[in-house]
Amino acid sequence: MEIDVNEMRKIDAEMHGLPLCDDVMTFYYDETGNCGKLILTDDGVNDETALECDFILGGVAFDGEQCPADTGQLLQDLKLQSSIKELKFRHMTRGGKSFLEFMGNSRVTTYMEWLHNSGLYIHYATVNSLYYGLVDLVDSIWEYRPEFAFNFEWVQYLKSELYNFCIEYLDEVLPLLYKYQFPNISREDKRAFCLEFCDFIQSYNDDTTEAGFGMEVLRQMLKDVGRHGDISLLYDNDSNILVSEYYAFYLSRCYTYKNAKHYFDFEKVIKAKMDETELMNNSVPFKNYEFVESKEIELIQISDVFVGVLSRVFRYLDNITVDDIEEIDRVKHAQAIENLQKLHELIIRADRKHPMLIQNANDMRLTQMRMVKLELLIGGTV
Repeated sequence: MEIDVNEMRKIDAEMHGLPLCDDVMTFYYDETGNCGKLILTDDGVNDETALECDFILGGVAFDGEQCPADTGQLLQDLKLQSSIKELKFRHMTRGGKSFLEFMGNSRVTTYMEWLHNSGLYIHYATVNSLYYGLVDLVDSIWEYRPEFAFNFEWVQYLKSELYNFCIEYLDEVLPLLYKYQFPNISREDKRAFCLEFCDFIQSYNDDTTEAGFGMEVLRQMLKDVGRHGDISLLYDNDSNILVSEYYAFYLSRCYTYKNAKHYFDFEKVIKAKMDETELMNNSVPFKNYEFVESKEIELIQISDVFVGVLSRVFRYLDNITVDDIEEIDRVKHAQAIENLQKLHELIIRADRKHPMLIQNANDMRLTQMRMVKLELLIGGTV
């Protein structure tokens, strides 16, 4: 399969309303939360942790080709045992069982201080696997009725409402999807699926609320599609596989940052998929990435720690309330809060460099609340 990098990066930039980034940079990556495939089963899904934790592809980057950071100093300061030949996230989890105890421990503190002062940018793409698997339903409606996809924010709003509705009634929605082998709806079952999903929405939805309004809009459009239209994106796919792979996120980093060099931690399945794809630049074969062994590249190891820390932070933020934050002992957990402050500053710095350094294939509301809660945690205003 051939992909025109210039065409793809232009489409992405226009969709998100962002400028192209032509900077020469160097990126290093690792990943966490890769469940392989997220599959519907007769009693739910094959991997429930994939419903709780994002897939994250991320790491560190810098301008140009010369790294400004002293990676050897970090490894020395972490005081790892001599038997440890490769830095991993698991080496950060010393002492304390709670998140805040973890976030304030000496190794995480050493790591965050070094990263904050290193001159490196952080970058990441997060993927909520359930959200990613569901939203083709909304996109199929726009395929049939593009005149109602008023703007990017409207589409994201409806996707968010669909995701949150399905999360609330997950025990009912998963069997419904499984019944019709979603996302591989047969053309003969298209009408039955759409109308049964409409009935499901109507049974639980309160359309007098803001969220309920969004779901009622979706219900009416889905009813129209079921009776008169098509759900083209939900045909001819693998039955019951909500997420078949994550390699598209590797690929998108390569064409978004076309003038950069990308070093990915070696992943056999991902590499095989990437090898099947030929990037083209003005009709000329183009390759700006390489898969490398993490044990040989310290910046990949540092990326492993970063995505591990980020995953723990996001999972914590997703499961606490504003009231919980107000109850935190800020004296006891002062070091953890300081380290979270450094993470927040790194995120802001990356976003100012270029917004696509921080990418979320995720529920808009969930993503926004993560930043709200993080800013409350560090004592900022929201």
